[in-house]
Amino acid sequence: MKQKEERGDNPLIVHISCKEQIKEIAYVESEMEQILIDNFMPGPFTLILKKKECIPSVVSAGLNTVGIRMPQNKIAQELIKMANVPIAAPSANISGRPSGTRIEDIKEELGEKVSAIIDAGNTNIGLESTVVKVIERNTNYIKTRKSNIRRYYKSCWKSKCK
Repeated sequence: MKQKEERGDNPLIVHISCKEQIKEIAYVESEMEQILIDNFMPGPFTLILKKKECIPSVVSAGLNTVGIRMPQNKIAQELIKMANVPIAAPSANISGRPSGTRIEDIKEELGEKVSAIIDAGNTNIGLESTVVKVIERNTNYIKTRKSNIRRYYKSCWKSKCK
């Protein structure tokens, strides 16, 4: 967080290697949340869920929720599997700036601030992950962080969830 120049009030995303890990760290409270998990994980998608007590306050920035993401990248998945626990981590950029899509971007931005960078190749989509929170369980209203890939999700939604 220090390397990203974060203030400390921004929650970390908890990365998982398999969907089964979700039940260890959070509550899936609605059918809509399960539909989103089933259809958009793994991928550039973060779902905000009610956290379990095992998630420290420093990870959730004091909130009662946690962002969960299952990366599509095989190297990231293997790293999480090797750790044998979900990994709470920020994106590879200075806070408030866009995430790099190439290793050169990340090296330029973070350079000497970090001790290691894993090069897994360029990102497939090259945009921030979409962050979703189901906020009204009865009406299945979904709140999302602004994302340039909303059209991608809308087309997936129509084909996968209808």
